Amino acid sequence: RSMYFAGGRHFVTAATNESHLRVLSTEGENVGKVDMRGVIRTWQERSSLASWLARGGTGVPPTTEGEIEYVQSLRTHPTRNNCVGVLMAMGEQEPFRGIALVHLDAHSLEEE
Repeated sequence: RSMYFAGGRHFVTAATNESHLRVLSTEGENVGKVDMRGVIRTWQERSSLASWLARGGTGVPPTTEGEIEYVQSLRTHPTRNNCVGVLMAMGEQEPFRGIALVHLDAHSLEEE
């Protein structure tokens, strides 16, 4: 998965089963990496814990141990040069999903 930013001189990419994004210039320069590990795990644990408590909180609380977080899809903003939407997922059978809007440091993507 990869998409160009609005300025056309940089793009963002993510590989299957990886939890990070990589930003590159069209000249091949590695601009940086955004590690998304822990983002969806936090969302899922809060959601599962809230559901568990709403059901009376009996037994063992839910856990996400061993689940793999990954970038499922990404889309760049059509006019803003430093924004990317990331669809994160965790789990295999019925994945828990969430969308994060990432704002990168605009100075790192400026024209030189």
